[in-house]
Amino acid sequence: MNRLLVVEDDPGQQNLLQMIFKYSVKLDIVTDNTYNLKDAVEQLEKNEYKMVVCDLRLPYSANVLDTIETIEKHKGSAKVIYCTVEDIDPETIKKIKGYNSLFVSKNLDFMNYLQLELESYLRIS
Repeated sequence: MNRLLVVEDDPGQQNLLQMIFKYSVKLDIVTDNTYNLKDAVEQLEKNEYKMVVCDLRLPYSANVLDTIETIEKHKGSAKVIYCTVEDIDPETIKKIKGYNSLFVSKNLDFMNYLQLELESYLRIS
């Protein structure tokens, strides 16, 4: 059983992600969802996740770097994919990669890329 945490404050985006993980990915996945950074930390402390998909702009986060540092501190062994619709400066992307995590822009290919990344990572782990 693969456990996945989705941290997304936009209900529409969260529903779309849930549908992708439930119907498109042909793997046994349990998905937990949170709408803010505070609840994400609670879930990460309570459960062991294979992967975390996390928006960078969240309630209870001071800024993008606060989101990254907080998730990385509490993620355990989970692979993290950060995403946002905003442009992110190269230093922030470098910091994300330094944690061995991924950044994906929420553009037209976002859902396809996320589905492929999830299937690839969960099959090898």
